[in-house]
Amino acid sequence: MLLLATPVFFAAFFFVFGLLCQKSLFSKPPLQFKWKPRIRREDGPGDESRKTQNIQKDQKLQQYKLLYYKLHNLEQYPSVLHVARDTLLSMFSEVVEHAISVDSDILCIQQFHPDTLTTFIHDQDDSTAQRFEEYIKRRESGGPRELFESFDTAKEWLISRAPAKYVDGAWLGNIHRVSTPFHLRAITKNAWQVLSEELGDGDLSKNHVHVYQKLMDSLHAGLPDADSIDFIKASLGMSELQVWKCATAQLLISLFPHEYLPEILGFNMHFECLTWETLLAARELRELRINDDYFLLHISIDNGDSGHTAMATKIVIDYLNHIRAREGEDALQQTWKRVQVGYLLSAMSGAPRPTTGKPRYQNSYSGELLRIFKAKSSVSQKLHCGSKVKIGSKRLSDWLSAETFTSPAMQDEFLEALSQAKPWIRICDGVGSRLVKELSWSGKMFGAFTGSEIAVLENWINALGDPSPPPDAYTQFIGRGNTSFNAKKAPHDIRVDYPVLSPAPPSILSMIQPIQTDPSQFPSFATDFPVNFELLLPLWFAHASLLENFVSVPFFTCTLQGAAVVKALRAQYGLMEEKGCVDGLDEMNRVGCTGIIELGIEMMHNTTKDQPEGLHSVIECTGDDDSAGAMLQLSMHPRKHGDRLVGMAWAFVSLHEQLGMTDPESRILSSESKLQLLGIAKRERAALGVYLRELLGSSDRYRLSAFLSGCEKATNMISQCFKESG
Repeated sequence: MLLLATPVFFAAFFFVFGLLCQKSLFSKPPLQFKWKPRIRREDGPGDESRKTQNIQKDQKLQQYKLLYYKLHNLEQYPSVLHVARDTLLSMFSEVVEHAISVDSDILCIQQFHPDTLTTFIHDQDDSTAQRFEEYIKRRESGGPRELFESFDTAKEWLISRAPAKYVDGAWLGNIHRVSTPFHLRAITKNAWQVLSEELGDGDLSKNHVHVYQKLMDSLHAGLPDADSIDFIKASLGMSELQVWKCATAQLLISLFPHEYLPEILGFNMHFECLTWETLLAARELRELRINDDYFLLHISIDNGDSGHTAMATKIVIDYLNHIRAREGEDALQQTWKRVQVGYLLSAMSGAPRPTTGKPRYQNSYSGELLRIFKAKSSVSQKLHCGSKVKIGSKRLSDWLSAETFTSPAMQDEFLEALSQAKPWIRICDGVGSRLVKELSWSGKMFGAFTGSEIAVLENWINALGDPSPPPDAYTQFIGRGNTSFNAKKAPHDIRVDYPVLSPAPPSILSMIQPIQTDPSQFPSFATDFPVNFELLLPLWFAHASLLENFVSVPFFTCTLQGAAVVKALRAQYGLMEEKGCVDGLDEMNRVGCTGIIELGIEMMHNTTKDQPEGLHSVIECTGDDDSAGAMLQLSMHPRKHGDRLVGMAWAFVSLHEQLGMTDPESRILSSESKLQLLGIAKRERAALGVYLRELLGSSDRYRLSAFLSGCEKATNMISQCFKESG
């Protein structure tokens, strides 16, 4: 019976269901599907433009990443300086154009006045504080978090910001150098004090980059060292273009401290202002139980009363007042415009790029490059008729025809094809491009192009990676007309320029044998004879350079040895001894700040009656055999020769101690200056002693050997200054 009932039940069910389908809700007409051909997204209107924009964005991201890596390893990539300069100038022009188009607040201050600037900065801080106050009210009324939706989004955001946070303070990395003109050292010393506080004043636990590293470790981010090639890999989740742009801008602007000092100080003034993002991050990270030390540190240290905001503003005011007193009102106002450009670079390094309407292969070198190729085409076409080399869709011989260079459209087609011709062209790397190599010595086409023509080709290739406007907007804004900064030759005089990355001379790299392993047996020198100041003074000024490049990139200070070098530099610059707190404006307002250079100036005045203007007036360039010049060149390579440099600095500490204890009748230095020198030596000995203990605890005997050889080499140099003449 059950078997018979089952089919009857299902028959009744479908009968009732069919009636319902004809009436009620199911009685609507059947759906009509109209077939449409499938359109691929990339084939839609505007998609080609979108694809091009994405490609250009990715190319720009890769360019910034590569620059970031090479600037962390500048000793290995000195040729990147040309690209760095052009990119920086393009950034200057970009932010000027953008600021003018949006009527930026800072541009409203057309004429500099200290009170006007102080009020402007205070208003910026007040605006940020008011905005945060309104945020707090929204949160207290039950509003949600506004920066981080969840723990995961906060972690992703923090990791994405690591490239910029790992260069915190980098814009000041080269601000106070031995080659800085002496009349500016009071200004640059104060700016270096800001850098010192970014680096924790030599206390690793307060070092901003180190604090962010610890934050990344607590999140198990798995980030490699900032100077490694692995750091720029796409798989790490750090792919925001504006973050890499901001990080690269900080490294770029630091590179030319003498040439772009006003821009650096303007950048510093904006960057040290308290930001809305910092306030929100500190509040919301705490709610998500993520360590907020990094952001709390910036809220407190960047305060506008005695912190970095106040310090940065005072530095700019002091600098501009100095320019007015030294060079006059016109120079002051032009310099103020340059300060504004630096401020804008910090404020707008994340701003969208205004479109120029130019294809990427069109830059300020395109016209000259076309002229060169046109001149070569008439004599080279037949020579290349058998060549299988292809540029784009055509063979090289087909391009090298008169028709190519008579039609603007054909010229554009040629340049576009050439810009994409791999491996002949490497975007943003003129020196590394195969075409340039083949035109240079040992290349198959050596002699076909002159040196100046190769330079045009290199500049065109370098500019391919940065389709920014040429530096006209920047130069016009600051009142320099259309001066071509790109044509400026690389700096070469190490006494007045920076950076000068010539190889260290063999004379100073020679190893001294045998190498002692017991620091108590370090070589010593005697000061029984009168000092030969013709030998001592150049060495005295040059030895102040031994450690200064260790802090040019903040990441290199994130070790005990790096922190020790920061403390040694603080002593050499005459800054206050570390007390565990932030000195801030107290340091800047202190009278009688005397460092190694200032003591050298006093020694020179007491012995020669000269008042030097800078390092160039102390040291005469005598080639690689000149001990002072060789020491300056070696100082430019702290990554490669760091231990040797610290060993040399260790030897000079002994000189400081002995000169500080000379006969009271000696007029080399005043009694007060001798006491100051002894204080410097005591602090140096303590700081570098930490570095040495780390070496002694290391299993790498080569490093200790390098330290000791540097110490012995410097000791021999110093001894020559105390040998009886004749």
